[in-house]
Amino acid sequence: MRRDRLGLAARVAANVGALLPLGVLLFVVAADRLSANPIEDVTRRLGTDALLMLTLSLAVTPAVALITRTNPYVGRLSRVTPRGEAAVPTPDRSPAPGPSRRVAAAIWPLRRTFGLFAFLYAALHLFVFTVVDYGSRPSLLADAVAKKPYALAGLTTFILLIPLAVTSTATWQRRLGRAWERLHMLVYPAAGLVVLHFLWAAKVVTTNRLIWAASLAGLLLVRLPLWLLAARSAGWRQRRREN
Repeated sequence: MRRDRLGLAARVAANVGALLPLGVLLFVVAADRLSANPIEDVTRRLGTDALLMLTLSLAVTPAVALITRTNPYVGRLSRVTPRGEAAVPTPDRSPAPGPSRRVAAAIWPLRRTFGLFAFLYAALHLFVFTVVDYGSRPSLLADAVAKKPYALAGLTTFILLIPLAVTSTATWQRRLGRAWERLHMLVYPAAGLVVLHFLWAAKVVTTNRLIWAASLAGLLLVRLPLWLLAARSAGWRQRRREN
């Protein structure tokens, strides 16, 4: 029961916190407190919000690894809980105590929560750019994609995020099985393209943008030793079964 309350509290806090930037943006728009270039301001705000949500989503796995002191990629399968959420990893001989496991189980489903909000903000970001700013004119949009690398990187990122959002449900997880895990590896090239999009879109690359890019790149790089250790463990287990 306590675990359910902790998980519920985490989900409520995550959803409220993820909606907060949208609420702030709507207030700023309604109060006419945007900059001298309101369309550019709204586009930038939505893009930053999408980046924040993607960063939070990618931060969950390292956080679980730190809390439980285990490797989430060892023996990981696309298991689904009765609520339709990916089950928290349970590697063999986990040294994590009960409370740590409960905290990890509470925050593990937030990968999906923040990932879906990242898609929502990215979709709004793209809508303002294509419809509000460019008026849905194909010739102007094609010219922008062809001549502006950041536009091409952003569009490619959004295309990569579409199948991740569509297949984020428990039904798709069960239907795809292990292929679901491979499909959702697309989040990593998408994150890399987001970094490029974020840096290329700036007229001047500020320290703030570099910090954002470094944070996202760090969350990708921290997975490398986890993947290598998981691959080594899988090879050892395979050899043990063969012997």
